[in-house]
Amino acid sequence: MRGIKIIVGILGVVISIGLYALNYVGRFNSTDSDVPWLASLLLGQKGVLATSVFTLSLCSVGLDGLRNYLGARHDTKNVVEKLLNSYAKTLFADRAMSNRLTLFKYSRGWRVFLWALIKLKFFPLREQWPRIREVLGIKWTAYYLGVYLRPKNSWNRVSTAAFRVSNDAPDLCEGIVGRIWRENGLVEVTGLDHVDRALILAVKGVTIESLPVADPVRRYAEATGVKSVQSLLARTHLARHFVGTVIENAGGERWGVLLLDSGDDECPAIGDGTSEFQQRFRDCALILGKVVE
Repeated sequence: MRGIKIIVGILGVVISIGLYALNYVGRFNSTDSDVPWLASLLLGQKGVLATSVFTLSLCSVGLDGLRNYLGARHDTKNVVEKLLNSYAKTLFADRAMSNRLTLFKYSRGWRVFLWALIKLKFFPLREQWPRIREVLGIKWTAYYLGVYLRPKNSWNRVSTAAFRVSNDAPDLCEGIVGRIWRENGLVEVTGLDHVDRALILAVKGVTIESLPVADPVRRYAEATGVKSVQSLLARTHLARHFVGTVIENAGGERWGVLLLDSGDDECPAIGDGTSEFQQRFRDCALILGKVVE
């Protein structure tokens, strides 16, 4: 079916070229009063007709290619989502709301910005403003780790969270996922202080560095790689434990990051690197790397 559409598109282009040629030749001929009115009308609009046929032909081929491209990407994403759902169900059972898996994808800023714009909520404006401000601050030519997928029972599945990363300037890497990207391995940050929105609002308008060293907001920000109070306000879920690792695709290139953030009192992944949980976590990352594009 796809081959037939491509052939039809090519024929349309050939017909268009023919009509343009007729239009060019027709300039040397005067009007012919014996030509029927409909034929005369069509021949008089050969340029418009040729342009229309040419445009529709290109659109036919282009849209068909786009449909196949997006269809393949959608199928891949469905497979990845099923894997994440299965993994979350196996590990957390009914605790998926406090233990969340997130798959972040490495992308250019303009892509992250456009996807975030689609997912962004604007009302109530006062509550959403920190996230709106963060999205508007995305640099189009820089690289980011943006939320690609979360399991179906997770908190805030439609997230605009994005963290800047850089392979050339490690200091530019933001957040816990930026640290994972920078260290390029399994990273654990556990046992953080409980920090809520009220604590963050209490220090709104000051810099992280100006807070006392023992301040819970500063300690949380420094432990998670967050560089401003505004960035903390943009977060809807402030976990106490983080475990993450880099995802490599089938070609061995870094594709993104798999992150667990947990609000439980006890982190489900604390260990010496050989625990059953951590082994499953690594296995999941390896499998996802074979599936993602």
